[in-house]
Amino acid sequence: MWREIKMEENNEQIMELKKKLIHGEITLEEYNSSLREYEKEEIAAGAESDEQEEAAEATEEAAQPVHNVRSQQRGSACECPQTPYTLYALIGVLALLLVVSVFTNGFGLRATGDSVAEIAASGLAAGPLADPSIGPADAKVTIVEYSDFECPFCQRAEETVKQVLDEYEGRVRLIYRNYPLKFHNNAQAAAEAGELANEQGKFWEMHDKMFENRLNLKESDLKKYAEEIGLDMGRFNAGLESEKYKAEVDRDIGDGNKLGVDGVPAFFINGKPLIGAQPVEEFRKIIDEELAK
Repeated sequence: MWREIKMEENNEQIMELKKKLIHGEITLEEYNSSLREYEKEEIAAGAESDEQEEAAEATEEAAQPVHNVRSQQRGSACECPQTPYTLYALIGVLALLLVVSVFTNGFGLRATGDSVAEIAASGLAAGPLADPSIGPADAKVTIVEYSDFECPFCQRAEETVKQVLDEYEGRVRLIYRNYPLKFHNNAQAAAEAGELANEQGKFWEMHDKMFENRLNLKESDLKKYAEEIGLDMGRFNAGLESEKYKAEVDRDIGDGNKLGVDGVPAFFINGKPLIGAQPVEEFRKIIDEELAK
């Protein structure tokens, strides 16, 4: 907390320095020297507040619904990387790009509801293995889920997903797709392990095992879970070693990127996005609206 307060104070002082620099009241050398001093202060404040941050980490994680791809792993929770002072000059440019993006629908790249359906369908038809799914193929509502087995927010969302499937049994279909985040060291291998289990018709058993043991997803753990659910271990081990389904997982990630996914869990309910570990009421709002059409 102290580090955040110090950063806010320094940001205000930096803005004042910029004004002075623009009006010729200080030199560029004096400006850069002041920035270095502010950075030293923040480093000192950060060291002082580390213990407080670690104590609050669990509370912060519980309050956040989503792991963002721009976050970085620290222990078992995420922090957003700090912006170096040398990047402050880019803020205005980024703001302008954001405005343009809003008025051009993501520069023309953001997916529509129709493209969500197309991407979901491609996952069921393309590649060596169809995406795992639950529910009737002709269900009026299809939920496409992008998730990461090592993500605490994805783990939290699974209970809500199960409740939704129970409440809307026969009327809703769930399609699971992989979106392992790079800073989760074991997420990619876990995603590939899920595909290997899917190959043998036991994806959901492996899915549950991995989410139940989110913090234990090393290769030896994955092999243990595969054996416990009764997979052919020769096939599983060979597939894991050869990264047999790496391309399949990468395809899921690529499709997610086309839809604008930048954090998990991410859900698309008949093409309508619902991002994060949201309460079941948020799912009901969209599902009931779709069922009423």
